[in-house]
Amino acid sequence: MSKTPKLTELTVDIETRPPDLREDQLQEIAGMKASRTLKKPESIKKWIDDFKAKGKHYRKLSLDTLFADIVSICIKKGSGDPVCWVADENRDMRPIDYFAHELADVIDSGPFLLIGHNIVGFDAPILWRHLKASGYHQLAAAIKPTGKYRSPQFYDTMLQYPGDKMHGLKLLAVANDWPVVEGFSGAKVYDAWLAGEYDAIEEYNINDVELTWKLYRYLIGG
Repeated sequence: MSKTPKLTELTVDIETRPPDLREDQLQEIAGMKASRTLKKPESIKKWIDDFKAKGKHYRKLSLDTLFADIVSICIKKGSGDPVCWVADENRDMRPIDYFAHELADVIDSGPFLLIGHNIVGFDAPILWRHLKASGYHQLAAAIKPTGKYRSPQFYDTMLQYPGDKMHGLKLLAVANDWPVVEGFSGAKVYDAWLAGEYDAIEEYNINDVELTWKLYRYLIGG
């Protein structure tokens, strides 16, 4: 009798930035987004001008699953050491290509579980979009979220944490006295990437994956 393949637990976390856009794309996206919430012409113009100047409204695209570009991807297989890929000029491939190769191995090995904090609402949709755009259609299909509560291939620690509120990972880490990277946050990733501070991004991304794994083990009683 053949043995049932062991479940591979893969913890995933990504760091993102606003996308590179042409002038006409900036104008079109700004116009659509501004008109959704603003009515006064002067307010709309101010919003659009800020967006086209790559101000705070443009920077919010780093959190938009339709537009965010990937700065780094970090994974952790089971309790093993995390692996992180940062988008920098010294790498032969993009983070999404490295991730695709690892994901293919995980899928080929048998049943798998993707673990992340807000993975269903953030990480997975962005990874899915980038996998499809890069031609990894079968891999994208394997991790496509089908809804917050109907995606058995995911364990979302944000959704699984008890209570009626969804908490950020750092807050939960502090509450449980787990070590966090001080002086850095997701809001600083874009500026760090522009400055070429890839080591700082990698350290932060790895810490997020380690915290997510700890939270997952805490929630399942491991």
